[in-house]
Amino acid sequence: MTKMIVFVCAIAAMCFAGTASAIDGGAATIDTLGVEGTSFNHAGSVAGTFGTEVAVTVPTDDWAILAGVSYRSADPDWSNEKLEGWGGDLGIKYYFTRLTSLALLGGMEQYDALASKNVTTASLAFKQRLLPARAGVSPFVDAGFGLRFPDYVPTDPADHSNHDYVIKLGAGCDFMFTDTLALMFGVNYNTILESLNLSNMSKNDGWTGTLAIVGYWD
Repeated sequence: MTKMIVFVCAIAAMCFAGTASAIDGGAATIDTLGVEGTSFNHAGSVAGTFGTEVAVTVPTDDWAILAGVSYRSADPDWSNEKLEGWGGDLGIKYYFTRLTSLALLGGMEQYDALASKNVTTASLAFKQRLLPARAGVSPFVDAGFGLRFPDYVPTDPADHSNHDYVIKLGAGCDFMFTDTLALMFGVNYNTILESLNLSNMSKNDGWTGTLAIVGYWD
């Protein structure tokens, strides 16, 4: 499922050639360079992230293509060593208004440890700004729902059919310090429901904090 979503997004990126000025703050491109920290019941991590959002003109000028890459160091309770590796995602985003958007994303994280370990993801992300981007101060709220398919389930042998349900609720704010650059703070509360068996699920709660520089390019 996730590989299909990533494939569709890649095809969309090639088909939706051209730019528009329809996304946050009237920008044609938005680049985000940040640091992300997580703290969960069973794991914690720190990551450096870079993401880009490019406005497109097809099928209408309310759409954008999303792409991102990250490098993460994770410290799960069940492992005697830290897991370090790269992640990437690709998606599409639709703006219902200049303040309200919904994104569909597919991604993968690849870690190197005693054996190759990876996670594939598929998610929906909703964002509602309270004031327009590039308005000086622009607070926002966001929410997300997704699926994670981990390939490092600590069982012997691992059951690769297992997947997790991820629910996110958060808020943040942009603070413009030039005409094009903003400092962004964000925090999310995450609930991860682990296991395929709905009658026997364990819950892994935690927080994600983000600090980033955001560039709005016309």
